[in-house]
Amino acid sequence: MNVREQFYEFLKEHYLYSNVKALVEWDQQVHLPGGGQDARAEHIAFLARKHAQHWQDPRVPELIESFSEQAQSEIDRANLKEARRELTHYTALPDEFIQKEARAIAQCFQLWEEKKASGDFSAVQNSLKEVVQCAREKASLLGPTKDPYDALLDLFEPGLTVAEVAPILQGATDGLREILPAIEAKTADHCADFGKVPIEQQRALSARIVEAIGFSFTHGALNEAAHPFATTIGPGDVRLTTRYREDDFSDGFLASMHEAGHGMYEQGFSPEHPWTAVSDAVSMGIHESQSLFWESFIGRSRSFCTYLHGVLAKEFPSIIGTHSVEELWQYFNRVKRGLVRVAADEVSYCLHIHIRFEAERMLINNELEVADLPEYWNERYEKDLGIRPPSA
Repeated sequence: MNVREQFYEFLKEHYLYSNVKALVEWDQQVHLPGGGQDARAEHIAFLARKHAQHWQDPRVPELIESFSEQAQSEIDRANLKEARRELTHYTALPDEFIQKEARAIAQCFQLWEEKKASGDFSAVQNSLKEVVQCAREKASLLGPTKDPYDALLDLFEPGLTVAEVAPILQGATDGLREILPAIEAKTADHCADFGKVPIEQQRALSARIVEAIGFSFTHGALNEAAHPFATTIGPGDVRLTTRYREDDFSDGFLASMHEAGHGMYEQGFSPEHPWTAVSDAVSMGIHESQSLFWESFIGRSRSFCTYLHGVLAKEFPSIIGTHSVEELWQYFNRVKRGLVRVAADEVSYCLHIHIRFEAERMLINNELEVADLPEYWNERYEKDLGIRPPSA
């Protein structure tokens, strides 16, 4: 193979490692039996280490530089730029560390899933402490001269810093915290009760609408998980997950719209450049802009509720009952403070984000210890949203 062919074959193998790891992580959250969790943590750690070693091959820097002399097109230059970013990342992190981190995250997720219903923080405290220690170590390896949180933030939103994002979140919090109670009281007066909706009906409705807005089930799937997410297993295979509540069908429906936004972004990449950076997401910020666009700008709009009302009246009459378009629109746009970020309304959503941002930053900067997180969390929720979690 010539240098160009070698470069693109190397990139393909990079994405194959990522996709296979995504598949076993998707299975961990969707289908894996409880008894297989420990082995799954080892699967994930093994793949993470092999992926790192793929980049740590001493021949890789030479391959990238040789290709740089031939990169003429905009596509080539974009892939070269991202390859250099990935090389910097993987050569800064020892493969043993990457394996340790992947295992710690997988094990902590397992404990969280088992214990979250009980609210027993002590059961996950030590495991979460190990994850935080890995994050601190990762920050020091990636950016020894940077603000530790900046080094990690750059992995998700290249170039963004705490200095830029902190004032935005603080300004939003100051304003939203002030107006939230009044808006909540106003919308509560106009919110109809849609009662309980069987989960099977919600599944059918979500699939019906997700496909109607453009998500291809020929190239994807919709399943359920403890925490909604979307992931790409490879070109032509995008997996969405959601979750449902009988007592609030808007929760699962809007989560499905949100994840479909992620999924359609992934399905929209050019099929002409598979297994390359130009068929991958630009950043998590762009990704989230697509999901929130479909969930909130479309899903909560009066026009969409008019369309949805017609679908419900024709295909799911037991869900809509005698409720009007106006009542459906008000139901999707009600403001009610709660403890769950993914179920939050548009007014309080940013407050959840700010609390998490500040908690993460303090944990990474050694300003907050995991053992003290419940107290900090409860105080911030009481201060910013006016509600206090019932347990640690």
